[in-house]
Amino acid sequence: VTFQYLIAKFCSDGDINGATSILEHMKEKKIAMHESVFHSLMIGHCRSDDFTSGKDMMKMMVDAGIDVTSDTKMIYVMELANAKKDFREELDKLVEEGELLKDHDYLKLMLLLLEKGNKTAALEMVDMLPKKRGFYQEIRNFIPAMLATGEVEIPFAVYNTFNVTSKNLEREEASQEV
Repeated sequence: VTFQYLIAKFCSDGDINGATSILEHMKEKKIAMHESVFHSLMIGHCRSDDFTSGKDMMKMMVDAGIDVTSDTKMIYVMELANAKKDFREELDKLVEEGELLKDHDYLKLMLLLLEKGNKTAALEMVDMLPKKRGFYQEIRNFIPAMLATGEVEIPFAVYNTFNVTSKNLEREEASQEV
């Protein structure tokens, strides 16, 4: 676990060389690599402006027998958006492939876009929200963070997508009690 944290820290700073030295030590000691290590390496490559190697981490995960989930694919999309690169093509490809993205995924991406000053792209995400079970709780968590970026229009648009009726609120409260 300590090695995984060290790799994550090096990678969050875009320091692939530091992460690689930890990986070599893990290989020497025959310590298994888990999904989180691959995620960190993807982030590290992307943050060091090597998006090709970042995306190649998904192939390496498959080779290591680890499933590449929508969470993994969204990490790549988020890193593209974080670097102010064209993330939309990758996101559209995920949707076309039938990946089941959650409201949380879209809201997290919208928040990142707002933090990066890309209001137009964040506004486009509002119509993509699937509004599945737990949507009300998700918007309760994300709207304050969106407001903290100084943006008012988009959090209001997200809120307006939720049909606030007493029946919806009762259903939401009942699902939270379970």
